[in-house]
Amino acid sequence: MFGDSTNFTQSGILPEYMSRWISFRSAALASLLVMIPAAARADVTITLTNRTFTSLEFLAGVDYSQFNLSGTLTGVTINMTLTASSAGTLTSPEADDFAFLVHTDPLSEDNLGALQIGGSFINYSTAPTQLTWGTGNGDSQTIGTQITGPISLTSAIAFSGDEAVDGKVWVGYGYDDFGSNSTGTWDGTLILHGLTAIPISGTPVPEASTWSAAGLLVLGSWWTYRRRNSR
Repeated sequence: MFGDSTNFTQSGILPEYMSRWISFRSAALASLLVMIPAAARADVTITLTNRTFTSLEFLAGVDYSQFNLSGTLTGVTINMTLTASSAGTLTSPEADDFAFLVHTDPLSEDNLGALQIGGSFINYSTAPTQLTWGTGNGDSQTIGTQITGPISLTSAIAFSGDEAVDGKVWVGYGYDDFGSNSTGTWDGTLILHGLTAIPISGTPVPEASTWSAAGLLVLGSWWTYRRRNSR
């Protein structure tokens, strides 16, 4: 749901009475509940698995039919590898031609986007919101070249949970090859710091949350059974 797969959890803290109750019960039941806060953080991870893009092809980093983003984007951490490429009639991509955008839908090189990181000779936003992955970071056409490390935003970007207002997050091949049909394939992760994915009403919750919810359901049934049979 985020790129080729989804990884995210939401922040949460167990109430004090729940924590005391857990310490009183068995270690097995306690570990079941601790799954909820232990995995919680306000980050969204976009994962690509050998995803091939043509020039200026982007995909939404979130399945917006099921989720919206909320919070404040303060930066990203990338760990992405160029695993394959083709030159077409002009040139093959460099690893750092991989790009991340925050822009309205549909995409357009109109300089009006809220953020552009990476890519070459594209203008989805303008300075100071047009950033690079860093000098020399991924600056090669060699297969196996990586882009790694954190990027902090000069100005954080607020997300209200309304894509029509906030725009969408996008990932793709951010180089204009002037129709030469070059392609690039990337594999890895991009972590969006400070954002939380909010399920749209009526849609399934993420797998991690489902397991936690299932744990609570089983535990609640056990507690009801114990109360009924202790009368």
